[in-house]
Amino acid sequence: MTQSKEKSVKTQDEILADIEYARRESETKHHGYKDETELYRKLQSGDADCVDKFCRLFESGATGKLSDDGLRNKKYLFVAFMTMCTRYAIEGGMEETYAYDLSDTYIRSADECADIQSLQRLFRRTVNDMVAGMKALLDRKAYSRPVNQAVSYVNKNLHTVTEVEELSRAAGLSKAYFISVFKEETGLSPMEYVRREKLKAAQKLLKYTDYDYSYIAYLFNFSSLSHFISVFRKYAGVTPRVYRERFYQHDWQGK
Repeated sequence: MTQSKEKSVKTQDEILADIEYARRESETKHHGYKDETELYRKLQSGDADCVDKFCRLFESGATGKLSDDGLRNKKYLFVAFMTMCTRYAIEGGMEETYAYDLSDTYIRSADECADIQSLQRLFRRTVNDMVAGMKALLDRKAYSRPVNQAVSYVNKNLHTVTEVEELSRAAGLSKAYFISVFKEETGLSPMEYVRREKLKAAQKLLKYTDYDYSYIAYLFNFSSLSHFISVFRKYAGVTPRVYRERFYQHDWQGK
């Protein structure tokens, strides 16, 4: 009995041979390493032209078969994609903690997708967000060293930063001179920049999590829920509730 069981277990070579046979029969080919690397390099450089290519690749059969279940297979591929994106983003200069947090958020969202169509919509939004994040990062590199230091401080302390003095200390400049330099280079006052980044982060939480509005307001140090709603409406043109209804329910979950 033991010998029979042992004989029924395929070796790795036999499994790979089966995969190769199935690929030949279906006339599909795995995408090449060179093409894949080129795509990730374009994402790393903030090149929006790679978005459609990534999506076509994800929707095709050229990304490999990791499960016989179609949805589970796509979810596995989504995780593999996010792992690579995170590595390339960090290599391109994205702050590690932010990159990993972003990756975790997207993967949790993918895990909740109930069908392939909603997963594909989420994938497109994920690629767009990653490309936009890298483009913004590269644009920041044009800033002076003090402004880059302040921006980096904001990225690392977005949930807690409340005073311009924190940013001027991070930049190593006097408060008055820092405000002048920051406004000249970014077009925003330091605290306007902080508010914008908080609202952008709040948008992602509204899209990809179930966190309630009070918690999001608390997380980003708004004085009250009503204050958060008021500021968010001015920034996004709609209330947080309407924003979530439009993007969380219909854009990626497909509800």
